[in-house]
Amino acid sequence: MGRPPILDKKLIRKIAEKVKKSDLAIVKSVSALASRKHIAPEVALILTANKYKIGSATVYKKLGQHQQAQLSTEFTGNMVGRASSEGKGIGKKAIRIVPDIKTEFADPYLPDSLYLNIPSLGYSIMFVLENSIRVFITRVLTGDFGDNWWSELNNKKSLRDIVSKVLKRKTKESEDWYHSKRGVHEIYYTDYIELLRVIRVFDSSFSKFFKNGAERNLIGKLEELGPTRNVLAHNNPITSKDLERLKVHARDWFAYMQYLKN
Repeated sequence: MGRPPILDKKLIRKIAEKVKKSDLAIVKSVSALASRKHIAPEVALILTANKYKIGSATVYKKLGQHQQAQLSTEFTGNMVGRASSEGKGIGKKAIRIVPDIKTEFADPYLPDSLYLNIPSLGYSIMFVLENSIRVFITRVLTGDFGDNWWSELNNKKSLRDIVSKVLKRKTKESEDWYHSKRGVHEIYYTDYIELLRVIRVFDSSFSKFFKNGAERNLIGKLEELGPTRNVLAHNNPITSKDLERLKVHARDWFAYMQYLKN
């Protein structure tokens, strides 16, 4: 048994008072949840606080990108259709939804929590877009192959390099004992272009979504954003022209997600 994770003491105390248990009991419960779901302890703490309708803005603001995506997956998987109300429970004060991002690039399958406290317009759009694609892939391939759909990538010769890279990334991160992990599922260890390759190669699963009308060229438009994503990922600015292209293509994607939802 490793030592208990270092968690926000004030939030632990609030939960303990709410459920009338000791702080240590709450820490153990959060640790058990994190272990069971293979998520970061901080994410498990927010889920626990949300369960008891306790705001967790302070903890949420300290989450890294992959922890936020992890939290998004939990809300998306468990509360589709109730994401908006659940998102409000995360932060009563400091957390706010970025209006332009949420309005223009809304994905009905993503919870409000994903849109909270994300920086700069270009990065914000790409952050939501990339995670939206992850959720889309997961929904479609889970429907076709079940929860263990990732193993199907090994059956696709052109995708085996992605499987290998993901394994290396997970192994390397597991050695960084001081740092939280990206997520329980391998898809959170794939990058933007790799996600689009998965869609291309699993044509039998995805072609029905991209065979008619304007959506036929949608994946090609997303592929055009690869260079923009790489520049943003390395914390470099993009030109107004690149930003406009990102906004146009992202709007098309999210409009289609809304269409699929309806």
